[in-house]
Amino acid sequence: MNQLPVVNAGNDATICNGASTTLTATGATTYAWSPSTGLATTNTASVVASPTTTTTYTVTGTNANGCVDTDTVTVNVVNQPLATITPSSTTICAGATTTLSANAGTGYTYVWSNGATTQSIDVTPTTTSTYTVTVSNATGCSTTSSSATVTDQ
Repeated sequence: MNQLPVVNAGNDATICNGASTTLTATGATTYAWSPSTGLATTNTASVVASPTTTTTYTVTGTNANGCVDTDTVTVNVVNQPLATITPSSTTICAGATTTLSANAGTGYTYVWSNGATTQSIDVTPTTTSTYTVTVSNATGCSTTSSSATVTDQ
């Protein structure tokens, strides 16, 4: 009696938009992935996720006896947070302080180019200075802002 293979496509994955993940199936001799990944008869398929699409992949595995089993795995795509600084450019009097704020909101982590880790920072530059902020969400997706410039007069 021919035994059915037990195909396992692995755990679901969460990736940032534009990133890729490798899906690996086990339990059979040959594999076919749907939607097609370009590697239709191998146990490994590199899947590049679309920037806005969560996709469920089905792998059909066949053993040496021609018996077939299937499994699915879902790749969840998460958007990177928006990272902008307000104001993006400002001029202040020498010795004055201004506040720069990242616009992403609560629930994110922040790392400023000066090492601060809060949503807003107070700066008192002694020359023209530029600042950036990297904003990360709970899944680890991150975006770095364009530079904000603070000039003292």
